[in-house]
Amino acid sequence: KSMQTRDVKLGDDLVTRVDAVKTLAGRFIRRRDGDRIALIVFADQPFLIAPLTYDVATVSRFLDEVGVGLPGTKTALGDAITLSVHQLSQKGSEENDGKVLLVLTDGVSNAGVNTPQSAANLAAQLGVKIHTIGFGAHITPRGTEANAGHKSRIDDELRAIAVATGGQHFSAPSAVALQSVYRTLEAIEPTESSQAKRYIRHDLTPIALMTTVLMLLLIAALDWRSSRL
Repeated sequence: KSMQTRDVKLGDDLVTRVDAVKTLAGRFIRRRDGDRIALIVFADQPFLIAPLTYDVATVSRFLDEVGVGLPGTKTALGDAITLSVHQLSQKGSEENDGKVLLVLTDGVSNAGVNTPQSAANLAAQLGVKIHTIGFGAHITPRGTEANAGHKSRIDDELRAIAVATGGQHFSAPSAVALQSVYRTLEAIEPTESSQAKRYIRHDLTPIALMTTVLMLLLIAALDWRSSRL
């Protein structure tokens, strides 16, 4: 429910946290051409919105259609991580060496069966690296002990998850900061899957031109030989 808070400046507009995430995370997803991506949203419990797929454009559209409040109002962070890890560990997922989970939340875990730490330990056992993002203007303390404490709890919880799996934790108090986080993630987690290599476009013009020239030379040689005979 807190994702409906309108405290994020996106361009000239003040938008809700979820709208900012839809915009910036959607761009990030569309740039992951060649990766298999799944999408899970969570509140009282996690929901699988899109299973692992190479169709990143469709995953981005699914993200754009997510409505706040449908999965509840709390933050079952541990259960969301557990479901994500199981998705990444399904048969067929082993074809890629890199199994990476990006967790974005604007609050601490307060619901669910699995604790975030136990979920992180499971991820570490199954070779899943988790990068965590704490998002929202409240991430930056406003000079009060209450805000500072809340910010510290979010950072501490998310950092512990990332550290347990060999990942990194990021604080993103603004849309600009979140955009920077996604750019950093693109640098440390580049698209290197075999599927991506299939989509690399090569300019075949030089080869076609050379083939044409050779064929013309061959035709000319045959014509010259025929005239000699």
